[in-house]
Amino acid sequence: MTPAETKKQIIEQARRLGFNDCRFTTAEPPASSSIFLQWLAEGCHAGMRWMESERSIRGRLDPRNALPDARTVICLAASYYLAGPQNPSVARYARVADYHETLREPLSELCRFIENIEGPAAHIAAVFASDSSHLLERDLAQRAGLGFIGKNNNLISPRLGSWFFLSEIITTLELEPDPPLSLQCGTCERCLRACPTGALTARHLDARRCLSYLTIEHRGDIPPEFHAAMGDRFFGCDRCLEACPWNRFAQPTSIPPMSLDEELFTTEQLESMDNAAFKKRFAGTSFLRAKRDGLLRNLRITEKNREQQ
Repeated sequence: MTPAETKKQIIEQARRLGFNDCRFTTAEPPASSSIFLQWLAEGCHAGMRWMESERSIRGRLDPRNALPDARTVICLAASYYLAGPQNPSVARYARVADYHETLREPLSELCRFIENIEGPAAHIAAVFASDSSHLLERDLAQRAGLGFIGKNNNLISPRLGSWFFLSEIITTLELEPDPPLSLQCGTCERCLRACPTGALTARHLDARRCLSYLTIEHRGDIPPEFHAAMGDRFFGCDRCLEACPWNRFAQPTSIPPMSLDEELFTTEQLESMDNAAFKKRFAGTSFLRAKRDGLLRNLRITEKNREQQ
């Protein structure tokens, strides 16, 4: 089988497995590596200290550190867009089942498929499901032509908007890379104007001011100057994505939606649970990321915001 035929079959199988797009790039280091190092040096990663580890930095600077002799990175997009009315207090990605779980099997199946069509020396290196990887996956996906990096610092696809997860497969197979997109945001600055805390600039995102980081990843108190900006959003923010006109092209997800019982999201309900009960009740969801104490902290702030309206 020729490399072109292999590539075509991988794309077709990826779509059968529920991925909305599949593109290819080389395993060369991203051109943005120096920008990432500067972002770290400025402290814009806030409390996400794992990004400072040697393993994390090595992986992000060069995909070949995950696999010697790597030639290709296969970049995949899986939509998490749910049509119809949704609870705006919850980040859209959390309205479907936890992507760490739901993407693992289709990614593994795609790897098995590649191994079968290429024989025992298929050279599959590693599978990464979204932010569980040590890769500059957004930058690799841009180079693969999956989308372009917008002023909201997210990857924007002209076919999918930006409501999608990224995943990658690294391999020593040498497959023809796809060309990068030359699209840009032009003069549009809707996302910059929509950010309620000034976390976004056209240059980068400062997690220290980002409500998505503060309500999900941050441990400890949220600085009082950001409380009013939260409004009633207790898990994530999404305002910059909601403002993006490219999201009119969003495609429905194939990931199972979560049944979000709004009665669960009160301080009274969470205070009645211990950590074990919280983990059991929210198993398979992204809410575990914030932990019980973080979610309870957020709900206290949003309930106070509603009282002050």
